[in-house]
Amino acid sequence: MDPISRCALPNEVLGLIAENSSRSSLLALALVSKRCRTEANRWLYRSILLAVPHKMIALAHIVQNDAVRAALVQTICLDLHPLTPEAILDLSVFTNLRHLHIKAMAHPYKLLASLPDDQLYSFQSAYCWRRFEIHLGKFLGRQRHLTNVSVDLSCKLQSQDLPEVKVLEGPLSFILEVAPYHSNQLDEVTVLGTLDHPASQLLLTALAGSGVKTLRVTLEDGPECFGAALRRIGEALPSLCALILGDVAPADLAALVLTTAYPSFPNLRNLTFCVELPENSKAAAPSLNLISFVDVATLRNLWANSAPRLDDIRVTTESIYWTHDNESLYPTNDRNNGESAT
Repeated sequence: MDPISRCALPNEVLGLIAENSSRSSLLALALVSKRCRTEANRWLYRSILLAVPHKMIALAHIVQNDAVRAALVQTICLDLHPLTPEAILDLSVFTNLRHLHIKAMAHPYKLLASLPDDQLYSFQSAYCWRRFEIHLGKFLGRQRHLTNVSVDLSCKLQSQDLPEVKVLEGPLSFILEVAPYHSNQLDEVTVLGTLDHPASQLLLTALAGSGVKTLRVTLEDGPECFGAALRRIGEALPSLCALILGDVAPADLAALVLTTAYPSFPNLRNLTFCVELPENSKAAAPSLNLISFVDVATLRNLWANSAPRLDDIRVTTESIYWTHDNESLYPTNDRNNGESAT
């Protein structure tokens, strides 16, 4: 098809082509015509990953005098350490920015201060300096439309902060800052770190009577501790539909088949055990069939009365954390690396 014919495509068709194109294809499309470049930029700038300071500087230069292009950006992921002063990005120019992810940033204070109030829907922060705690609380307090929040630091919040939050990930201290005031609206909670008995009691007290549907948590090892903690979770959170348990010892998992005191989960549909294998097992059999630790069918049958709606039991070696231990913090589409059409 010649360039003139491509330019004559309806906007709807051109939009579908751009939506399903790789970054390299979008860059090529942007060279066809001004109209094609406009459509390509709409996807090139929608979600941007900046992993080195010079790309942040380049983006700042591009959008400085181009409000139309700045308005295309909806998600920015920053993985910069250290962040040099000249690499500071003015977030106020991104009027449609809704999702901000920062990782391993030494000094994110000025960056976050430049973002207008009540603009973000999701915010994720990982591996930033601990001096960031004071600024983090103030920043979250200004973003009252946040529905998804993931942090690995604790911070002080007011009871009226995060009024629309539905998904929380963070250390127990952070969850306890938020959950008591918003437990009736939380859908998903992920607790970073391992919880012993007192810590798990604090968590369940904060979430008791809530409508939490999904809980990701790592419990203290030991067949008695593990089984008792499961029973407490079932009693405190009858609304749970999905329970993901991290770093489960194989012995704890096997003991669940032998127990006679089954946890009660009236609404549980999905149960996942993330097993932590011994290092020698990983080296000897990296693709070890974890079902050898527990008969999943037997477990489902044994729990038929205590968890009548349970239809999906999984055993895996994957991490339970959707932000801090994997690459889900970043866009997976290869077009989103901060190198956009000019």
